[in-house]
Amino acid sequence: MKIFAVAFGMGVVSGIAMSYQFGTNWSVFSDRAGPIIGPLMTYEVLTAFFMEAGFLGVMLFGMGRVSKSLHVVATGIVAAGTLVSAFWILAVNSWMHTPAGFAINGAGQFVPDNWFAIVFNPSFPFRLVHMVLAAYLTTALVVGGVGAFHLLRERTNAEARKMFSMAMWMVAIIAPLQVVAGDLHGLNTLQHQPVKVMAMEGHYESYPQGAPLFLFGLPNEADQRLDHAIGIPRMTAALAALLAWGLMTRRDTVPFPASIGLFGLCFAGLGIGLHPYIVPRAISIQEAAAPDGSLQFMLIGAAILLPMILAYTAYSYWVFRGKVDPDAGYH
Repeated sequence: MKIFAVAFGMGVVSGIAMSYQFGTNWSVFSDRAGPIIGPLMTYEVLTAFFMEAGFLGVMLFGMGRVSKSLHVVATGIVAAGTLVSAFWILAVNSWMHTPAGFAINGAGQFVPDNWFAIVFNPSFPFRLVHMVLAAYLTTALVVGGVGAFHLLRERTNAEARKMFSMAMWMVAIIAPLQVVAGDLHGLNTLQHQPVKVMAMEGHYESYPQGAPLFLFGLPNEADQRLDHAIGIPRMTAALAALLAWGLMTRRDTVPFPASIGLFGLCFAGLGIGLHPYIVPRAISIQEAAAPDGSLQFMLIGAAILLPMILAYTAYSYWVFRGKVDPDAGYH
């Protein structure tokens, strides 16, 4: 309950800051899209916020002071309020990606023409399902982690065992659904915003037979190409399949390098997307870099110490090979 209270408080604080940012950071956007964004955000406050605010106190401080049934009802209403809040906020966010149901008046403002089309714009159902499932999955993992912590301290703790069991059942149900929802969301983005998908993957042209995965490249805006590109077709899918195969066949040496490869590809894609900036459109890599003397000093230290660390780690694995019971686990 305390963890939920802290997370809820952080959400409220960040939400207040975001509301002010509409006027301070994005004043032109607010002026142009205010006739559509404003009513949707107002509905979020009138519905979700008041539902949560009205019953949050009963949920947090009512245990032992009100009946169990009333406490369960209050908790359910708070949960429903967060879902309603996600509905309106994601409706706004989705409309910004795939605007629909609007007209433009003489002042250049977006004005509502069809509220149903505005709320249920083309990307909204996919984004709503994807984000709500993500929230449920995160919550289940947090609850499961807390339950596992208490079980490690006291294995006979019945409440912790129930908590952990419920969380793992939630993960088992939600995780496969999230995979499907994420794929459908990506296909929806490909349908309505194909340029965005190409930009995310560093492509300046389409590939009817399947696009390669660029590990490295220097964007050339003038010639609309990726210079010095290093691309490996379908590498992500291959590593994911290798990881799944290693887990299913219990090949202990396969999942770790496959996971490292997937993380490496993720970071490579992030670097490609940001290059040549550290802070997009503000600070480049060259501007953010330390002086040459500092970098040379660090390079010399890394060149000496990293091989020593790798050699020691490899030697440790070699010394302890076959001496650890695989069923013993970590305690």
